[in-house]
Amino acid sequence: MAQHAVHNIINLRRLLLSVAMLVAGFAFCMAAPNKVLNTDILSLRVQVESRPFSEPVISLGGNEKVTVLFDCVGHVYNTFTCHLVHCDAKWNPSGDLSEYDYMRGFNDMPITDYDISSGTTFQYTHYEQQYPNNDVELLLSGNYMVQIKDQDNAVVAQACFYVLDSKVAVSGNISGNTDIDLNESHQQLSYNVSWGSNAGIDSENELISVVMQNGRTDNIVYNPEPDYIQNNSIEFVHNGQLIFSAGSPFRRFEVIDYYSLMRNVERIEYFEPYYHATLPVDKSKRNYLYDQDQAGHYVVRSVNAQDSELQADYMFTHFSLDVPYREGGNYYISGYLTNHSLFPEYRMKWDPESKMYTATIPLKMGAYNYQYIWLPNNADKGVTDNVEGNFWQTNNTYQIFVYHRPFGSRYDQLIGFSVVENNLDAK
Repeated sequence: MAQHAVHNIINLRRLLLSVAMLVAGFAFCMAAPNKVLNTDILSLRVQVESRPFSEPVISLGGNEKVTVLFDCVGHVYNTFTCHLVHCDAKWNPSGDLSEYDYMRGFNDMPITDYDISSGTTFQYTHYEQQYPNNDVELLLSGNYMVQIKDQDNAVVAQACFYVLDSKVAVSGNISGNTDIDLNESHQQLSYNVSWGSNAGIDSENELISVVMQNGRTDNIVYNPEPDYIQNNSIEFVHNGQLIFSAGSPFRRFEVIDYYSLMRNVERIEYFEPYYHATLPVDKSKRNYLYDQDQAGHYVVRSVNAQDSELQADYMFTHFSLDVPYREGGNYYISGYLTNHSLFPEYRMKWDPESKMYTATIPLKMGAYNYQYIWLPNNADKGVTDNVEGNFWQTNNTYQIFVYHRPFGSRYDQLIGFSVVENNLDAK
């Protein structure tokens, strides 16, 4: 691939993301969490120390911290500032709160933890911001959004995390027995929320629950109606709102150096000035095949690096999907590598010459999970059925968040959190 072709890819990504910003960049919504709004920003993540494959949830007043990590193209320092916003359960700003209500310290502080890449063909500057820190103490539980702004005060990315003040117990299970089918294509999530008399909950109507499947943001279930209400507990049992398409194990690949063809990598080539990794052609899944995936997560890693965040190179990663052309929607690459964003830059394009769908994304060396999502035109929710398939045994993880909004309160408190992982596959 010639150098000008690489620049065409970069320019196309910038154009597509500009369109996405016009559509989504100026609005907050329930499916908000992490979003990149400038294509110079890469590898945006939010992690709790030592827990890279978990949701970024920390306890109010606890010792754990969350770290926002991202790269910016080039070795030129950019003054990025972080504006912290408290949000409700739908990720709308808590409009009745001032920042003095939810934080003590200084907002809009420049990111001072940064360094340039070393020994890479793709030059970037790595930035990290930690919360809480010496300048910011978090005072309330709930959803927190970090708006990352450039020197022109434009939001280039948003990163989200959760602060938990645990007051309820949340437990659940997953079954292949649903009102749609029995051990076929769907999974039924059931869960229970219980609390003690000192939790300060006067009515179950004060509680809001939100459910995610593998961290996806397009098929979130917001505040389903409980099936059973008892003293100090509510139950969601065979609730029709909590039936999910089962999907299949995430596809995986691993690129950890320039020369070794690791898992699911067909070839690695150097076309000046960058490296390119080509994955094998993906096809539709017809049968269930167990694989130990990481529920859509990825980890940055370079085998020869002392610090992978600074020494792992970027490769233009080429995806191809061998399925017939389809009208009425688009295929997207989904997973934490795209922050589950169904943005144009992650959309597969039909290539009439190869008669396949293709996409190219610059990705940092590491181990990745991904899947293909079909998004029908004018729809907000993607589906997995026609490429990934739906198999009831699939080892999905479900994240359950429980919020408390007492009468007269000005914000949603996060008082419960649980991750439910199925064990439907006997392996």
